Amino acid sequence: MSKLTNTWFLSLVLIAFLAFSTNTKAQLVGDLNDDLVVDSSDLQILSWQWLSPGCMTPGCTADLDGINSVNMADLALLANNWQIVDPHIVISEFMASNASSEPLEEGELLDGNGESSDWIEIYNPTATAVDLGGWYLSNNDSNLTMWRFPSGVQINAGEFLIVFASGKNLEENPLNYPYLDIDGYYHTNFKLDQSGEYLAIVAPDGNTIVHKYSPEYPAQLTNVSFGLPHNATAVVSKNAIATYHVPKSGDAGLGTDWTNLTFDDSKWDTQPTTNLHFGAICGTKGINYEYFEGAWSYVPNFDGLTPIDTGVVQTFNITPRQQNDHFGFRFTGYIEVPLNGDYTFYTSSDDGSLLFINDTLVVSNDGRHGVQERSGIIYLNAGMHSITVEYFEYQGDESLSVKYEGPGIAKQTIPYDVLCSGTITNQMQGQMQFTNASLWARIEFEVEDPHVFDMLALRIRYEDGFVAYLNGQYLTKRNAPDLPLPWNSTALTNRPIEDSSVFEEINLMSYLHVLQNGNNVLAIQGLNDNKNDPEFRILPELITAMNRTVPQYFSTPTPGTFNIPGALGAVSDVWLSTERTFYTGPPDWHIDLTLSNGTDGAEIRYTDDGSLPTMTHGFTYNPVTDPPLEIDKTTIIRAVAVKPGWLDSKVETHTYLFLGDVVHQPLYPSGFPNNGWGHAGPDYEMDPNVIIYHGTSIKDDLKAVPTLSLAMDVNDWFGLDGQGIYPQGELSERAVSAEFILPDGSEGFQIDCAVMIVGGSSVYRWKMDKLSMRLKFKGEYGPTELRYPVFGQEATDEFDTLVLDARMNNSWGYGGGVLVRGTRPWIIGRSVNQRDVAQYTRDQFASDIHNAMGGYGTHGRHVHLYLNGLYWGLYWLHERPDEHFAASYFGGDDDDYDILKHNSSTVIHGTADNYSDLFQIASSGLGSNTQYQLIQQYLDVPDLINYMITNFYIGNTDWDHHNWYATFNHVDPYGRWRYHSWDAEHVMENLYEDVTGKNNSGCPSRLHQQLTQNDEYRLLFADHVHRHFFNDGVLTPEGAEALYSIRLREVDRAIVGESARWGDNQIDKYPNIRYMRDPHWLLERDWQLNNYIPERNGIVLEDLKSRGLYPDVNAPVFYINGSYQHGGPVLAGADLSIDNTNQSGNIYYTLDGSDPRQSVSG
Repeated sequence: MSKLTNTWFLSLVLIAFLAFSTNTKAQLVGDLNDDLVVDSSDLQILSWQWLSPGCMTPGCTADLDGINSVNMADLALLANNWQIVDPHIVISEFMASNASSEPLEEGELLDGNGESSDWIEIYNPTATAVDLGGWYLSNNDSNLTMWRFPSGVQINAGEFLIVFASGKNLEENPLNYPYLDIDGYYHTNFKLDQSGEYLAIVAPDGNTIVHKYSPEYPAQLTNVSFGLPHNATAVVSKNAIATYHVPKSGDAGLGTDWTNLTFDDSKWDTQPTTNLHFGAICGTKGINYEYFEGAWSYVPNFDGLTPIDTGVVQTFNITPRQQNDHFGFRFTGYIEVPLNGDYTFYTSSDDGSLLFINDTLVVSNDGRHGVQERSGIIYLNAGMHSITVEYFEYQGDESLSVKYEGPGIAKQTIPYDVLCSGTITNQMQGQMQFTNASLWARIEFEVEDPHVFDMLALRIRYEDGFVAYLNGQYLTKRNAPDLPLPWNSTALTNRPIEDSSVFEEINLMSYLHVLQNGNNVLAIQGLNDNKNDPEFRILPELITAMNRTVPQYFSTPTPGTFNIPGALGAVSDVWLSTERTFYTGPPDWHIDLTLSNGTDGAEIRYTDDGSLPTMTHGFTYNPVTDPPLEIDKTTIIRAVAVKPGWLDSKVETHTYLFLGDVVHQPLYPSGFPNNGWGHAGPDYEMDPNVIIYHGTSIKDDLKAVPTLSLAMDVNDWFGLDGQGIYPQGELSERAVSAEFILPDGSEGFQIDCAVMIVGGSSVYRWKMDKLSMRLKFKGEYGPTELRYPVFGQEATDEFDTLVLDARMNNSWGYGGGVLVRGTRPWIIGRSVNQRDVAQYTRDQFASDIHNAMGGYGTHGRHVHLYLNGLYWGLYWLHERPDEHFAASYFGGDDDDYDILKHNSSTVIHGTADNYSDLFQIASSGLGSNTQYQLIQQYLDVPDLINYMITNFYIGNTDWDHHNWYATFNHVDPYGRWRYHSWDAEHVMENLYEDVTGKNNSGCPSRLHQQLTQNDEYRLLFADHVHRHFFNDGVLTPEGAEALYSIRLREVDRAIVGESARWGDNQIDKYPNIRYMRDPHWLLERDWQLNNYIPERNGIVLEDLKSRGLYPDVNAPVFYINGSYQHGGPVLAGADLSIDNTNQSGNIYYTLDGSDPRQSVSG
């Protein structure tokens, strides 16, 4: 459930909840509003009820003595406690549905075990520390002592304490109870109920309820917290204007007068507080590049070369190159990391690359090679570090990707916002460095009615020290000498610059009285450790806040700090009168669409361009006064209901497809850019030639498979300057709506998620104009999983990602120059091009074979894809065999799995340690039965055999030096390494292709070749071959044709849409052909059915025999009552006969299911 998702009854529940107090009955006489202080707010309540006709008898809130009406006696009781504060602590915020995940976004929080447990925040708004030892937290009003704080837990004045509600009880944790995780967080023995329940903090006597949510808090939203608003306000913000002065000896006589509000600073310089720094602090985002040309076999010494071009790019990419071979880049700049710890950096490149951090070589991926990933680990302190990446390309394909992972950061492409092309040298540095280690700064600000504030805090980033004053009153200091400070004071020590990358929060509640109504001044003496130090920073924020007793929702949680203003409720969803649909009727037909909402005072906003509607963006629709929206062409309506002070409703997205409109998709559709992507510029048009040729069927062809409609702001698709994911490639993700629409009208799904471009070398400009994508289901965008049977009942129905595969190779959109290894009888006088043999079935057929043999290939299906209503072609939607895939099919949790991709060094999840152990066993020889048994403790050998047979049969030439996944459960003692087919595009090209001799280091073929040393393995391999190649097996001509035909039927008519969209995309390249279903797709289909599949079985069988993987001796043949029958049901009393078709030899058999063969190894 997304942050903005709500249940229909949530608003009603909240209104009912607000009728109850979130506190106990106030024990402080005169505290009429239960804020635990007697002040003007209580006096106002008393005055309202003083002469109220309804308060002439006992029972009103202000009738403090309970004797008669509200009168002078009650006023006296209130006055007796005037300005008295009742010491108290509160549950200021909690989250009952935490879906946080790494990398953490703002407001997200994981416990010390890395789990997204529910959490409770306790706040001490008083001026004294509270010892929580012996206090209780409870979610049950019948058991107030549910969970007890251990001794020694203290919450200081103005501080927050986080406790995780994870359900860790004594029974499961007898040696660590109350449970304390490695980050120092305590865990309760109960969890929070998302649907609502009681919650309280109870004093040590076990009876006094200090603060509670009663009778229960309302239904909660995922990643949205709930609690008491502090209305935190930055009266001095991060970008406030400061006056500053570098003091000289003549200023010594001022003492601290310069900190007073009345001091005249009109002759001082001014700067935003964000500029009160210099040194290793980012000046310009991005990374510097130098571009070189030359032919090298290793990364050259760029210092001795002259760059052809220089500039700044957003992240490490080779787009600025001026040719595709014989070039190089050097990228230099800084990277900022948030926490101390070990960081792993990766380069994936074709050809060589090197990565340096602080001039230390971390990743060596040098030399001439295809795409390969290498990594290295370095310990870094939080802050800025220099980074250099050097890269060269010799010839052929070219690519470079730079990624990292570390504390709080999942493996990802290094994003733009952590890179810096240079550090800051500003006017202030010239004034301060070498002159004085001290800087005086003043920030004036205004406050209206400071008496309403209950909290005051200073948040500050500093290097090296400071002393702070408010209106001339000393507040606090850090790394500073004793007061009074001289004009040229220095910090006590040289504080690490990386420590200044995070704010330190300092409670100043005891100085609230210093705030004045109107003008105020925050004055800071910033300190460097010496005047020559080239690094300095002062960046303050002054925060005020107010305690409030009416709880709210917080769409941006703030665990451990003041709550920002929240929302009183959540607006109910928008209802659309017509569901998402296709229309293929008369041209003048239209849909009358009405929008409605059930929350009083809410306003409906909608868009029709794919962008996200908000309170300030989109058209306004009033269901009472506005007529229905007339939808007469392909349109995406996105609608939201908004109300000031409330959480927005979920954004509803509905796609209405008018296929008569789709087939006339123009060359330059309105609202889409006419530059910025594509090998020859943007290509949007549906080819009129194909539309005319298939005029009678084209609309039905566009409904031959399900539709997937993706919608987001068009600039997020195609915008330049780094905003659009299509022009920039594999760099970033964007929030998108995904609708799965079934042509028969049955229920599909709509989900808010992330989309990113994927595809390795296919995204480098522009081998393909049609790009692959990946949908990612993450908490910050929507649900953390898609729960829908996308691939039918045989596959899982829970996904955290799905791949939208465009298929680069052997497709009509292929723009490279690699030819097909084979011939076709209809192509004479030229080589066979990959576009000639396009089928859009090969890769899934490989997985289908593996699954049919009992293996674990990915599931997939074809879809017609639309981007913001534009038809984008036929895509293959399929699983990604990652840790979530493995957990779904093999059990356990995602984190139980190690996942490798392409080679032994590309770790997608977990580690490669167990994979290294597997290959150490293999490399030590597998001829003995002992070694053979040992490797089976690490490797699923029968599955490996099926996997190898699959790739042998399809003649996979672009494998296994890459294009595979491997999964392993390192927690389960029965876990075994398994391989999964990936990107099997260069298959079924050459009828006589023999790949049985492949033997690549660290790859499945190496394991297979090592295993062939063992007689038992070869015998088991032969058994599998016999099972699949004979007796109606999967890879008999009949079995293979039946399996392949399933995919052919799926594509047969849908391919017409692909032809219209992309069949002419590469027409400017040789051969100059507009590709269509008839004849091109049909010719290749028929060749596969009439040549490859009928003959391939026998060809591969001979290849296997030549390698000793299948014997020359024929297996026995079975007959029932004289008729051939290989297994299956028979009638009682039937005659079984077994025939030996060989020239000689004996048949051995058993009747108890045991193997009649003696073990080969004895």
